[in-house]
Amino acid sequence: MNNPITISKSKFVAGCQCLKRLYLLVHEPQLGTGKTAADFALMDQGQQVGKLARQLFAGGVEVKAGDPEQATRVTRELLANPEVPAIFEAAFENGGVFVRVDILQRRRDNRWRLIEVKSTSDIKEEHLDDVGIQFRVVSRSGLDVVSCCLIHLNPNYASQGGSIDVRQFFRMKNLTRRVERLQPKLTFQLRSELRVLVMPEAPDIPPGPHCTNPIACEFFDRCNPRSRRL
Repeated sequence: MNNPITISKSKFVAGCQCLKRLYLLVHEPQLGTGKTAADFALMDQGQQVGKLARQLFAGGVEVKAGDPEQATRVTRELLANPEVPAIFEAAFENGGVFVRVDILQRRRDNRWRLIEVKSTSDIKEEHLDDVGIQFRVVSRSGLDVVSCCLIHLNPNYASQGGSIDVRQFFRMKNLTRRVERLQPKLTFQLRSELRVLVMPEAPDIPPGPHCTNPIACEFFDRCNPRSRRL
């Protein structure tokens, strides 16, 4: 049976942390705590780092459309244009998940490299779910994705003043094999998420370490009324 709900990449990753968190984000977001100034600062930092990483891919074109349908249409047009060497924020929808890819790099054989950009100095476990669901959606949309990579900050970079040397500022890690091995798990996870989202109420999941790992849940106080976050 087709599921009418389409979730974003970020909501899919939230569901990997906790299915109850996903349910509440989709159906009852008003029950969560609002974003703090620190949250907005981190978001802004991530956006700035993402824009900086684009300098590594000269001639790339950004999909600026915010509407999912329009964004996917623009993406298809850019994919069909061999003069476009890279696409920023390419949009795809498949199997109930909508994703925007930080960078899609066209290879000489007209295959593609999928690249995620993170404003962290290393790779975290949750990044694999992020890249993995993108690979699933993009490849099932008909694109030949030859590799999946993650660009992160170089912890050893030392600024000499002036402009940033982007080739030294970033490090790129090939995650292709790890992402491919992850696909059976993500298939099971996605089925679980879509099944939970059509339930009449949130699943009964007791509090635990997942309430703060990998991030503090927006609904922590709802699920832990007698506790205080550290």
